[in-house]
Amino acid sequence: RIRGDVVLTNRGSRPPDGPAEAVTLSLPVPGTVQHPAGWWSIEAEGPMPPGHAPSPGPSRAVLAAPALGRHLTIRTWWHGDRVQPLGTAGRKKVQDVFVDRKVPRHERSQVPLVIDAQGRIAWVAGHVIGEAFRVSASTDAVVVLTLRR
Repeated sequence: RIRGDVVLTNRGSRPPDGPAEAVTLSLPVPGTVQHPAGWWSIEAEGPMPPGHAPSPGPSRAVLAAPALGRHLTIRTWWHGDRVQPLGTAGRKKVQDVFVDRKVPRHERSQVPLVIDAQGRIAWVAGHVIGEAFRVSASTDAVVVLTLRR
């Protein structure tokens, strides 16, 4: 099933917008990286003072620069990946984030994850920010990540 439709395929083929190949890319801060098939790009701007950052939104995350670092990895999700969403005390499987956000199964492998140098998930792009990257009143610099599809 894809959305409300039933799609029939031959063995060995994949449905339209089906599972993506595993992708791992390096993103310097500042910098831009694009998916090899052109499905998305992510731009990192900063570090900059919090007052100069644009407002966050579904396709834009504002993260604390000291926690994030200057070298990020952008990759597809792996089964078992966990993130601690903003405002929560515990970690949650990325798969559960997708279920809660009603991301169709065939699109989940196309959602980029932003990973810091310590291997922590900073942003499930377009969905949740990791608690460790929260911008607080004491944050002196931020990095703005923008997802473009």
